[in-house]
Amino acid sequence: MSKYCLSIFTTERQINLYRRGAIMEKTVKSVDQSAVCNAFWEQTPDSMWATDLTGILLRVSMKKAENHGFVDPEEMIGKMFDDERFMKPDEAEQVRKYMTEMLITGEKIADKIQRLERDGRIIYYSVSMFPIFGENKEIVGFAGTSRDITERINIEENLKNFYTTATHGIKNPLVFGNGILRRVINGKFGHISDNVKATLQNLLHGYDRGEKECVETIVRMVALGLGEKTFAAKNCHVDVGLEILLRVLNKHEKELDEKNITIDNRMHSIPPGAVKLQTDSNMLFSIFDNLIDNAIKYCSIGGVISIGYCISKATNEIIFNVYDDGDPPSEEFVNERMGKKFQRDNITEDGTGIGIYSVKESVRMLGGRFWYEETESGHPNFLFAFPLSDLII
Repeated sequence: MSKYCLSIFTTERQINLYRRGAIMEKTVKSVDQSAVCNAFWEQTPDSMWATDLTGILLRVSMKKAENHGFVDPEEMIGKMFDDERFMKPDEAEQVRKYMTEMLITGEKIADKIQRLERDGRIIYYSVSMFPIFGENKEIVGFAGTSRDITERINIEENLKNFYTTATHGIKNPLVFGNGILRRVINGKFGHISDNVKATLQNLLHGYDRGEKECVETIVRMVALGLGEKTFAAKNCHVDVGLEILLRVLNKHEKELDEKNITIDNRMHSIPPGAVKLQTDSNMLFSIFDNLIDNAIKYCSIGGVISIGYCISKATNEIIFNVYDDGDPPSEEFVNERMGKKFQRDNITEDGTGIGIYSVKESVRMLGGRFWYEETESGHPNFLFAFPLSDLII
Protein backbone atom coordinates (compact mmCIF):
# COMPACT_ATOMS: atom_id res chain seq x y z
CA MET A 1 0.00 0.00 0.00
CA SER A 2 1.41 3.40 -0.93
CA LYS A 3 1.90 6.36 1.39
CA TYR A 4 -0.72 8.21 -0.59
CA CYS A 5 -3.29 5.53 0.12
CA LEU A 6 -2.38 5.60 3.82
CA SER A 7 -3.43 9.24 3.97
CA ILE A 8 -6.88 8.41 2.65
CA PHE A 9 -7.98 5.05 4.10
CA THR A 10 -7.55 4.66 7.83
CA THR A 11 -10.30 2.56 9.41
CA GLU A 12 -10.50 -1.24 9.53
CA ARG A 13 -13.94 -1.25 7.95
CA GLN A 14 -12.84 0.77 4.92
CA ILE A 15 -9.75 -1.38 4.40
CA ASN A 16 -11.88 -4.52 4.55
CA LEU A 17 -14.15 -3.06 1.88
CA TYR A 18 -11.12 -2.36 -0.25
CA ARG A 19 -9.74 -5.88 0.36
CA ARG A 20 -13.00 -7.38 -0.95
CA GLY A 21 -12.15 -5.68 -4.22
CA ALA A 22 -8.83 -7.59 -4.23
CA ILE A 23 -6.85 -4.35 -4.13
CA MET A 24 -5.44 -3.92 -0.60
CA GLU A 25 -3.73 -6.35 1.74
CA LYS A 26 -2.50 -4.16 4.58
CA THR A 27 -4.08 -2.31 7.50
CA VAL A 28 -3.21 0.93 9.19
CA LYS A 29 -1.69 0.40 12.62
CA SER A 30 -0.87 3.92 13.73
CA VAL A 31 -3.52 5.12 16.15
CA ASP A 32 -2.22 8.72 16.08
CA GLN A 33 -2.22 8.83 12.30
CA SER A 34 -5.73 7.44 12.23
CA ALA A 35 -6.98 10.05 14.69
CA VAL A 36 -5.49 12.91 12.69
CA CYS A 37 -6.92 11.61 9.41
CA ASN A 38 -10.34 11.03 10.94
CA ALA A 39 -10.36 14.59 12.29
CA PHE A 40 -9.43 15.90 8.84
CA TRP A 41 -12.32 14.09 7.15
CA GLU A 42 -14.74 15.33 9.79
CA GLN A 43 -13.60 18.95 9.75
CA THR A 44 -12.69 19.77 6.16
CA PRO A 45 -15.11 22.34 4.67
CA ASP A 46 -14.90 20.58 1.29
CA SER A 47 -17.04 17.74 -0.01
CA MET A 48 -14.54 14.89 -0.36
CA TRP A 49 -14.82 11.19 -1.22
CA ALA A 50 -12.82 8.10 -2.22
CA THR A 51 -13.91 4.95 -4.07
CA ASP A 52 -12.43 1.68 -5.25
CA LEU A 53 -12.19 0.86 -8.96
CA THR A 54 -15.78 -0.34 -9.06
CA GLY A 55 -17.11 2.95 -7.67
CA ILE A 56 -17.89 1.76 -4.14
CA LEU A 57 -17.51 4.58 -1.62
CA LEU A 58 -14.71 3.90 0.86
CA ARG A 59 -14.73 7.20 2.67
CA VAL A 60 -16.59 10.50 2.52
CA SER A 61 -16.13 13.74 4.42
CA MET A 62 -18.70 15.01 6.88
CA LYS A 63 -19.42 17.90 4.50
CA LYS A 64 -20.26 15.52 1.65
CA ALA A 65 -22.55 13.50 3.92
CA GLU A 66 -24.33 16.68 5.02
CA ASN A 67 -24.73 17.77 1.38
CA HIS A 68 -26.66 14.57 0.73
CA GLY A 69 -28.78 14.74 3.86
CA PHE A 70 -26.87 12.22 6.02
CA VAL A 71 -25.92 12.84 9.63
CA ASP A 72 -23.31 10.09 9.72
CA PRO A 73 -20.84 9.63 6.83
CA GLU A 74 -20.79 5.89 7.60
CA GLU A 75 -24.28 5.67 6.10
CA MET A 76 -22.73 6.27 2.67
CA ILE A 77 -19.78 3.86 3.02
CA GLY A 78 -20.05 0.69 0.95
CA LYS A 79 -22.60 2.14 -1.47
CA MET A 80 -22.01 3.04 -5.11
CA PHE A 81 -20.99 6.64 -5.72
CA ASP A 82 -23.83 7.05 -8.23
CA ASP A 83 -26.56 5.94 -5.84
CA GLU A 84 -29.65 7.96 -6.73
CA ARG A 85 -29.71 9.30 -3.17
CA PHE A 86 -26.32 10.93 -3.76
CA MET A 87 -26.56 12.49 -7.19
CA LYS A 88 -28.75 12.93 -10.22
CA PRO A 89 -28.26 10.68 -13.27
CA ASP A 90 -26.61 13.44 -15.33
CA GLU A 91 -24.17 14.19 -12.51
CA ALA A 92 -23.34 10.49 -12.13
CA GLU A 93 -22.76 10.17 -15.87
CA GLN A 94 -20.29 13.03 -15.81
CA VAL A 95 -18.34 11.44 -12.93
CA ARG A 96 -18.23 8.13 -14.85
CA LYS A 97 -16.74 9.94 -17.83
CA TYR A 98 -14.09 11.49 -15.59
CA MET A 99 -13.23 8.08 -14.11
CA THR A 100 -12.92 6.56 -17.56
CA GLU A 101 -10.69 9.39 -18.69
CA MET A 102 -8.45 8.97 -15.65
CA LEU A 103 -8.17 5.21 -16.24
CA ILE A 104 -6.98 5.89 -19.78
CA THR A 105 -4.64 8.83 -19.10
CA GLY A 106 -3.69 8.36 -15.47
CA GLU A 107 -4.04 12.14 -15.12
CA LYS A 108 -6.10 14.14 -12.64
CA ILE A 109 -9.20 16.10 -13.57
CA ALA A 110 -8.63 19.54 -12.05
CA ASP A 111 -10.85 22.54 -11.37
CA LYS A 112 -13.83 21.63 -13.51
CA ILE A 113 -16.82 23.88 -12.93
CA GLN A 114 -20.15 22.12 -12.59
CA ARG A 115 -23.47 23.91 -12.78
CA LEU A 116 -26.19 22.13 -10.84
CA GLU A 117 -29.81 22.92 -10.03
CA ARG A 118 -31.07 22.00 -6.58
CA ASP A 119 -34.15 23.17 -4.71
CA GLY A 120 -34.79 25.68 -7.48
CA ARG A 121 -31.33 27.21 -7.04
CA ILE A 122 -28.40 27.24 -9.44
CA ILE A 123 -25.26 26.06 -7.66
CA TYR A 124 -21.71 26.10 -9.01
CA TYR A 125 -19.05 23.67 -7.82
CA SER A 126 -15.33 23.51 -8.48
CA VAL A 127 -14.61 19.80 -8.89
CA SER A 128 -11.24 18.02 -8.84
CA MET A 129 -10.66 14.27 -9.16
CA PHE A 130 -7.55 12.14 -9.25
CA PRO A 131 -6.61 8.45 -9.61
CA ILE A 132 -5.10 6.64 -6.62
CA PHE A 133 -2.07 4.49 -7.48
CA GLY A 134 -1.00 1.30 -5.70
CA GLU A 135 2.49 -0.01 -5.04
CA ASN A 136 2.87 -1.31 -8.60
CA LYS A 137 1.82 2.05 -10.08
CA GLU A 138 -1.54 0.62 -11.08
CA ILE A 139 -4.72 2.62 -10.45
CA VAL A 140 -6.50 1.17 -7.42
CA GLY A 141 -9.21 3.75 -6.87
CA PHE A 142 -10.40 7.31 -7.26
CA ALA A 143 -10.77 10.32 -5.00
CA GLY A 144 -12.29 13.72 -5.47
CA THR A 145 -13.24 16.98 -3.86
CA SER A 146 -15.74 19.71 -4.64
CA ARG A 147 -16.35 23.17 -3.25
CA ASP A 148 -19.38 25.41 -3.53
CA ILE A 149 -18.22 28.49 -5.47
CA THR A 150 -21.65 29.92 -6.24
CA GLU A 151 -20.93 33.17 -4.39
CA ARG A 152 -17.62 33.60 -6.23
CA ILE A 153 -19.23 33.00 -9.62
CA ASN A 154 -22.01 35.48 -8.85
CA ILE A 155 -19.49 38.13 -7.76
CA GLU A 156 -17.45 37.60 -10.93
CA GLU A 157 -20.53 37.89 -13.12
CA ASN A 158 -21.64 41.05 -11.31
CA LEU A 159 -18.17 42.54 -11.74
CA LYS A 160 -18.12 41.72 -15.44
CA ASN A 161 -21.53 43.33 -15.91
CA PHE A 162 -20.55 46.36 -13.84
CA TYR A 163 -17.33 47.02 -15.71
CA THR A 164 -18.95 46.40 -19.08
CA THR A 165 -21.61 48.95 -18.23
CA ALA A 166 -19.02 51.35 -16.83
CA THR A 167 -16.91 51.08 -19.97
CA HIS A 168 -19.81 52.02 -22.21
CA GLY A 169 -21.14 54.62 -19.80
CA ILE A 170 -17.81 56.45 -19.59
CA LYS A 171 -16.42 55.84 -23.05
CA ASN A 172 -19.51 56.79 -25.06
CA PRO A 173 -19.58 60.48 -23.94
CA LEU A 174 -15.85 60.70 -24.67
CA VAL A 175 -16.34 59.28 -28.15
CA PHE A 176 -19.27 61.63 -28.75
CA GLY A 177 -17.27 64.68 -27.62
CA ASN A 178 -14.31 63.48 -29.68
CA GLY A 179 -16.46 63.34 -32.81
CA ILE A 180 -17.98 66.78 -32.26
CA LEU A 181 -14.52 68.34 -31.78
CA ARG A 182 -13.21 66.79 -35.00
CA ARG A 183 -16.17 68.17 -36.93
CA VAL A 184 -15.65 71.65 -35.45
CA ILE A 185 -11.91 71.54 -36.24
CA ASN A 186 -12.65 70.41 -39.80
CA GLY A 187 -14.97 73.39 -40.33
CA LYS A 188 -18.25 71.45 -40.41
CA PHE A 189 -19.88 74.14 -38.23
CA GLY A 190 -18.28 77.10 -39.92
CA HIS A 191 -14.89 78.80 -40.13
CA ILE A 192 -12.74 79.06 -36.98
CA SER A 193 -9.47 80.92 -36.46
CA ASP A 194 -6.10 79.17 -36.28
CA ASN A 195 -5.80 80.00 -32.58
CA VAL A 196 -9.17 78.45 -31.78
CA LYS A 197 -8.32 75.43 -33.96
CA ALA A 198 -5.03 74.92 -32.10
CA THR A 199 -6.84 75.10 -28.76
CA LEU A 200 -9.46 72.60 -29.91
CA GLN A 201 -6.76 70.25 -31.21
CA ASN A 202 -5.15 70.26 -27.76
CA LEU A 203 -8.55 69.51 -26.25
CA LEU A 204 -9.04 66.71 -28.79
CA HIS A 205 -5.70 65.24 -27.77
CA GLY A 206 -6.93 65.29 -24.17
CA TYR A 207 -10.11 63.46 -25.18
CA ASP A 208 -8.08 60.80 -27.01
CA ARG A 209 -5.82 60.28 -24.00
CA GLY A 210 -8.77 60.24 -21.61
CA GLU A 211 -10.57 57.61 -23.68
CA LYS A 212 -7.47 55.39 -23.78
CA GLU A 213 -6.75 55.72 -20.06
CA CYS A 214 -10.40 55.09 -19.22
CA VAL A 215 -10.46 51.79 -21.10
CA GLU A 216 -7.05 50.68 -19.78
CA THR A 217 -8.01 51.47 -16.19
CA ILE A 218 -11.30 49.60 -16.40
CA VAL A 219 -9.57 46.58 -17.94
CA ARG A 220 -7.19 46.57 -14.98
CA MET A 221 -10.11 46.85 -12.59
CA VAL A 222 -11.70 43.82 -14.23
CA ALA A 223 -8.46 41.92 -13.64
CA LEU A 224 -8.47 42.97 -9.98
CA GLY A 225 -12.10 42.02 -9.51
CA LEU A 226 -11.57 38.56 -10.95
CA GLY A 227 -8.49 37.91 -8.85
CA GLU A 228 -6.09 38.02 -11.80
CA LYS A 229 -2.54 37.65 -10.48
CA THR A 230 -0.45 38.05 -13.63
CA PHE A 231 -1.85 41.16 -15.27
CA ALA A 232 1.06 43.06 -16.78
CA ALA A 233 1.65 46.60 -15.55
CA LYS A 234 2.80 49.23 -18.06
CA ASN A 235 5.98 50.85 -16.74
CA CYS A 236 6.81 54.47 -17.51
CA HIS A 237 8.41 57.48 -15.80
CA VAL A 238 5.83 59.11 -13.53
CA ASP A 239 6.11 62.40 -11.64
CA VAL A 240 3.95 61.58 -8.61
CA GLY A 241 3.23 65.18 -7.60
CA LEU A 242 2.57 66.56 -11.05
CA GLU A 243 1.03 63.65 -12.98
CA ILE A 244 -0.80 61.83 -10.18
CA LEU A 245 -1.66 63.99 -7.17
CA LEU A 246 -2.49 67.11 -9.17
CA ARG A 247 -4.95 65.10 -11.28
CA VAL A 248 -6.49 63.39 -8.26
CA LEU A 249 -6.94 66.64 -6.33
CA ASN A 250 -8.42 68.39 -9.36
CA LYS A 251 -10.86 65.49 -9.73
CA HIS A 252 -12.02 65.87 -6.11
CA GLU A 253 -11.90 69.67 -5.98
CA LYS A 254 -15.65 70.04 -5.51
CA GLU A 255 -15.87 67.60 -2.57
CA LEU A 256 -12.80 69.14 -0.93
CA ASP A 257 -14.29 72.63 -1.18
CA GLU A 258 -17.70 71.47 0.08
CA LYS A 259 -16.14 70.03 3.27
CA ASN A 260 -13.53 72.82 3.48
CA ILE A 261 -10.74 70.24 3.70
CA THR A 262 -7.09 71.29 3.67
CA ILE A 263 -4.63 69.08 1.77
CA ASP A 264 -1.39 69.34 3.76
CA ASN A 265 -0.55 72.85 2.55
CA ARG A 266 -1.69 71.89 -0.93
CA MET A 267 0.87 69.21 -1.79
CA HIS A 268 3.94 70.75 -0.20
CA SER A 269 4.71 67.25 1.10
CA ILE A 270 5.03 65.82 -2.44
CA PRO A 271 5.48 68.81 -4.77
CA PRO A 272 5.87 68.34 -8.52
CA GLY A 273 9.32 67.05 -9.39
CA ALA A 274 10.07 65.71 -5.88
CA VAL A 275 9.30 62.03 -6.53
CA LYS A 276 9.54 60.20 -9.83
CA LEU A 277 8.86 56.50 -10.18
CA GLN A 278 9.21 53.84 -12.84
CA THR A 279 5.72 52.39 -12.58
CA ASP A 280 2.25 52.17 -14.14
CA SER A 281 0.69 55.65 -14.07
CA ASN A 282 -2.92 54.45 -14.36
CA MET A 283 -2.61 52.03 -11.47
CA LEU A 284 -0.77 54.56 -9.30
CA PHE A 285 -3.49 57.12 -10.06
CA SER A 286 -6.13 54.55 -9.03
CA ILE A 287 -4.31 53.89 -5.73
CA PHE A 288 -4.13 57.57 -4.71
CA ASP A 289 -7.61 58.25 -6.09
CA ASN A 290 -9.21 55.52 -3.96
CA LEU A 291 -7.32 56.45 -0.79
CA ILE A 292 -7.99 60.19 -1.12
CA ASP A 293 -11.64 59.58 -2.01
CA ASN A 294 -11.92 57.40 1.10
CA ALA A 295 -10.20 60.08 3.22
CA ILE A 296 -12.59 62.78 1.97
CA LYS A 297 -15.55 60.58 2.85
CA TYR A 298 -14.49 60.12 6.48
CA CYS A 299 -12.62 63.38 7.09
CA SER A 300 -14.29 65.89 9.37
CA ILE A 301 -15.67 69.16 7.99
CA GLY A 302 -12.84 71.69 7.98
CA GLY A 303 -10.41 68.84 8.55
CA VAL A 304 -7.05 67.91 7.09
CA ILE A 305 -5.84 65.26 4.69
CA SER A 306 -2.10 64.70 4.60
CA ILE A 307 -0.28 63.02 1.72
CA GLY A 308 3.40 62.31 2.25
CA TYR A 309 6.34 60.04 1.59
CA CYS A 310 9.64 58.97 3.09
CA ILE A 311 12.64 56.85 2.14
CA SER A 312 13.24 53.84 4.39
CA LYS A 313 16.81 52.57 4.27
CA ALA A 314 15.88 49.88 6.78
CA THR A 315 13.43 48.23 4.36
CA ASN A 316 14.93 49.65 1.16
CA GLU A 317 11.58 51.15 0.17
CA ILE A 318 9.86 54.41 -0.67
CA ILE A 319 6.79 54.69 1.56
CA PHE A 320 3.70 56.80 0.83
CA ASN A 321 0.87 57.62 3.20
CA VAL A 322 -2.62 59.14 3.08
CA TYR A 323 -3.84 60.43 6.47
CA ASP A 324 -7.08 62.11 7.50
CA ASP A 325 -8.30 63.48 10.82
CA GLY A 326 -11.52 61.46 10.81
CA ASP A 327 -12.44 58.54 13.03
CA PRO A 328 -10.42 55.34 12.53
CA PRO A 329 -12.04 52.22 11.05
CA SER A 330 -13.26 49.56 13.43
CA GLU A 331 -10.86 46.97 14.80
CA GLU A 332 -12.91 44.27 13.05
CA PHE A 333 -12.49 46.03 9.72
CA VAL A 334 -8.72 46.35 10.11
CA ASN A 335 -8.09 42.84 11.40
CA GLU A 336 -10.61 40.81 9.44
CA ARG A 337 -12.15 42.64 6.51
CA MET A 338 -9.72 45.25 5.21
CA GLY A 339 -8.78 44.60 1.62
CA LYS A 340 -11.40 41.93 0.94
CA LYS A 341 -13.85 42.18 -1.93
CA PHE A 342 -17.38 43.22 -0.92
CA GLN A 343 -16.63 42.84 2.76
CA ARG A 344 -19.62 44.90 3.85
CA ASP A 345 -22.94 43.15 4.37
CA ASN A 346 -24.95 46.23 3.43
CA ILE A 347 -23.44 48.01 0.44
CA THR A 348 -25.78 50.97 0.94
CA GLU A 349 -23.84 51.90 4.08
CA ASP A 350 -20.28 53.19 3.75
CA GLY A 351 -19.76 51.65 0.31
CA THR A 352 -18.92 48.13 -0.79
CA GLY A 353 -15.32 48.09 0.37
CA ILE A 354 -14.02 47.37 -3.11
CA GLY A 355 -11.97 50.61 -3.06
CA ILE A 356 -9.55 49.41 -0.39
CA TYR A 357 -9.45 45.99 -2.03
CA SER A 358 -8.52 47.67 -5.31
CA VAL A 359 -5.74 49.61 -3.58
CA LYS A 360 -4.33 46.50 -1.93
CA GLU A 361 -4.35 44.49 -5.17
CA SER A 362 -2.99 47.36 -7.28
CA VAL A 363 -0.09 47.87 -4.89
CA ARG A 364 0.60 44.13 -4.90
CA MET A 365 0.52 43.97 -8.69
CA LEU A 366 3.07 46.81 -8.80
CA GLY A 367 5.38 44.83 -6.52
CA GLY A 368 4.66 46.74 -3.32
CA ARG A 369 2.91 46.25 0.01
CA PHE A 370 -0.07 47.97 1.64
CA TRP A 371 -1.03 48.33 5.31
CA TYR A 372 -2.85 50.44 7.89
CA GLU A 373 -1.65 52.25 11.01
CA GLU A 374 -3.55 54.30 13.54
CA THR A 375 -1.76 57.50 14.59
CA GLU A 376 -1.07 58.44 18.21
CA SER A 377 -3.94 60.94 17.98
CA GLY A 378 -6.31 58.13 16.98
CA HIS A 379 -6.75 59.04 13.32
CA PRO A 380 -6.48 56.72 10.30
CA ASN A 381 -3.31 56.47 8.22
CA PHE A 382 -3.06 54.20 5.16
CA LEU A 383 0.41 53.39 3.84
CA PHE A 384 1.91 51.62 0.87
CA ALA A 385 5.50 51.06 -0.20
CA PHE A 386 7.44 50.22 -3.35
CA PRO A 387 11.03 49.02 -3.73
CA LEU A 388 13.62 51.78 -3.99
CA SER A 389 14.54 50.31 -7.37
CA ASP A 390 11.32 51.93 -8.67
CA LEU A 391 12.58 55.39 -7.69
CA ILE A 392 14.07 57.53 -10.47
CA ILE A 393 16.86 59.69 -9.08
